[in-house]
Amino acid sequence: MFRLRDVSKVHIDQLMMDIVINTPTTDEELPISWQFRDGIIANIDKLAAEYLEEKNFKPLRIFIIGAPFVGKSTLATALARHYGLHYIHITPVLLEAYLRLALPIN
Repeated sequence: MFRLRDVSKVHIDQLMMDIVINTPTTDEELPISWQFRDGIIANIDKLAAEYLEEKNFKPLRIFIIGAPFVGKSTLATALARHYGLHYIHITPVLLEAYLRLALPIN
């Protein structure tokens, strides 16, 4: 594992750009092992997955249940808006599932 202090500012700046660096001297000068030689853009899916895994991010899901007319939908909508989540109401989901199951029967 390399430490950032082992790498010069110039090299850090070069690594932050999406340039494919392909010189023999780069391999000799930098005390790191390459994982994404083709650049950031070409490997963005792998890079994003690695970032999420390293930060241990888990998807946020909230399920709210309760008696009728206690404010479940209002609370769910407010939470979804606050956390930037998708609000999914159960009625359309159940209706779609019912219609998909009913198609083969008809």
